[in-house]
Amino acid sequence: MMMETCHASDTRITEEIDKDMSDLAEQLLEDYKQDRDIDAIRMYELPEQKAIKEIIRELMMVLLPGYYREKSYRTYSVDKKILVILEDVMFMMTKQIEKALLHRPEFEDACIAVRQDEAKKIVKLFFKQIPKIREFLNTDIIATYEGDPAANSKDEIVLAYPGLYATAIYRLAHELHELDVPLIPRIMTEYAHRKTGVDIHPGATIGNTFVWTMQRA
Repeated sequence: MMMETCHASDTRITEEIDKDMSDLAEQLLEDYKQDRDIDAIRMYELPEQKAIKEIIRELMMVLLPGYYREKSYRTYSVDKKILVILEDVMFMMTKQIEKALLHRPEFEDACIAVRQDEAKKIVKLFFKQIPKIREFLNTDIIATYEGDPAANSKDEIVLAYPGLYATAIYRLAHELHELDVPLIPRIMTEYAHRKTGVDIHPGATIGNTFVWTMQRA
């Protein structure tokens, strides 16, 4: 008898919770209809932050393949490994840039095929800049090593200095900024800002050698 009473009580409580949750969901859905900036639901029109983070991770493997590795790429050839990463990151970048282009006035009303073509052109131009970015990053490492008496090795700088990590992301984001890609460059540098405490705007000009040895506490 007691078990039946408990079961009935549990059922009643569950039904009450379900009704409360349904009422709350309806209230929230109504709240979304107020046409404020925070009410915009455009998941298919905006770059995805998670995807941008993955793009950064793979681009760091392209910039510094000896320091950033991907365990899942089981290949005995470094060349093949890089080709796999390049194919993957170029695909992801094209997809995210196509979405970002909706925020350039000339592409607001363009069909997806037009935005995809433009995104592919941008990605191609971006990757042509990778050797230059790597050269700049190399001078950043050298300058940091020579300018910081606390640095024991260049490996330490690459693996342990947040400033270098932030600078690398800035250099990538800056090239996208120069190619007039909306949103994504700032998402990239703000990700680095949150991760390292180093805040560099993607539109900043810092030259081919940059040293940042102090971060926010």
